[in-house]
Amino acid sequence: MMYQTMAAAGGPVFLLVLLGYVLAWRNIMDLSAQRALNRLAMWVLMPGSLMYLLSHERLAEIFDPALWGAFYGAIAIVAVVAVAVLRLAFRCSLPETAVLMMASTFSNLVLLGFPIVEGAYGRPGLTILLIVVSIHAAVLVTLTVLMAEWGLSGGGGWKALRKTLSGVVRNPVLIGIAAGVALSLTGLRLPAVLDQALERMQGAVTPLSLLLVGSGLYGVKLRGDLRVSLFLAGAKTLLLPLLVFLLGRFVFGLPPFTVTVCTVIACMPTGANTTLMAGTYRLGENRVASSILIGTAISLLVAPVLIAVLA
Repeated sequence: MMYQTMAAAGGPVFLLVLLGYVLAWRNIMDLSAQRALNRLAMWVLMPGSLMYLLSHERLAEIFDPALWGAFYGAIAIVAVVAVAVLRLAFRCSLPETAVLMMASTFSNLVLLGFPIVEGAYGRPGLTILLIVVSIHAAVLVTLTVLMAEWGLSGGGGWKALRKTLSGVVRNPVLIGIAAGVALSLTGLRLPAVLDQALERMQGAVTPLSLLLVGSGLYGVKLRGDLRVSLFLAGAKTLLLPLLVFLLGRFVFGLPPFTVTVCTVIACMPTGANTTLMAGTYRLGENRVASSILIGTAISLLVAPVLIAVLA
């Protein structure tokens, strides 16, 4: 029974990721196509889908601050562990530690988390994921920039922070989330035609997201210090979900379904924003790229197991 659950949860995800990889390998989905489709997903389909889902939920009734406490409490513990190990064991500078710490805590909740949670748990699971996503980028990007800028300038140079936060505020995914939350809390409804158009966007998000994950893996090679990359991938896809489960169940007393969904999304690999951060500071780029590759492989194996075991 458990193996059937694993196959049902992981099979379609794995096949679509594999198909994306094959399409990139055969040059059907080349780099320019990937960039165009990624922009379509991140600027149109994903914001529209999130806006639709949130606008139809009664968030004021289902929101539980303990959910944030369990998820982001676990992130705080992993961040402290990562900083200690990176500074003391691997002798990384503070700015590089900031970027690598983000790689150990920042989850790919949109392109990979969304389709996996939708396939395994449907709309109730997506609601939990969206509550987590709503502050995910703002919290972790801010923390990373603060640490990196502090290390580079001894506490000055906050232009980068303002610029980065400005980019976060203008992020179309976060705008879609904010609009959906506003509609839910105020009870307002979109015109029927627009509402139906947004509903239809949701059907395209899951397969396109998984194809993009697979195509993005093609051509990526392991490089840099693999010890660091293995540590980051392990912290992200193994330690973080374990801590989310323990905090959610035994400290914050969350409902079993909420604990399950939060644990599964915590095992998602590192998100692409970490690559952008590493490129911005030109620090740890190879280590971050390798950790994403390793973490994605681990996540695609671990997520179906968690879904089956915690069912």
